[in-house]
Amino acid sequence: MAKRKVPKNQSESKTKWQHLLDIPNQPMPEMGLTPKIAVWKKNKSTLWFYPSAQKNMMYRFFLYIH
Repeated sequence: MAKRKVPKNQSESKTKWQHLLDIPNQPMPEMGLTPKIAVWKKNKSTLWFYPSAQKNMMYRFFLYIH
């Protein structure tokens, strides 16, 4: 039977437990509604578009090869 590995750095293990026990004391994350736009509807189905608050691309371009 293999022996259980003990962490070399006991303080690292201790900080993991401290973090686990500190979770209930941390503030709740910000919650709210996300803005959305209905793009397509059919019967009871709806396709939603969620616009990004922060744009990822600085320039948008299309490459057309003919």
